[in-house]
Amino acid sequence: MSNYRCPLGSAAGQSPKNEDEMELMRRAAWRKQGVLNVSPSDARLSWPEKELVKQIAEKLYGKETEVHP
Repeated sequence: MSNYRCPLGSAAGQSPKNEDEMELMRRAAWRKQGVLNVSPSDARLSWPEKELVKQIAEKLYGKETEVHP
């Protein structure tokens, strides 16, 4: 087995350990960089908001091929 490591691994930083930590990362990305990371299935969104997120994603990236909960 090789000890090869992807050079991007260290640049990406550590993965979040739980959903709370992931939420903190999303909040920081929005506040510091204006980057929004939201799932159309997020329970905090109303139906029209979920549809808008889905429409924006499809416009930018195309239709999803697999549905994720």
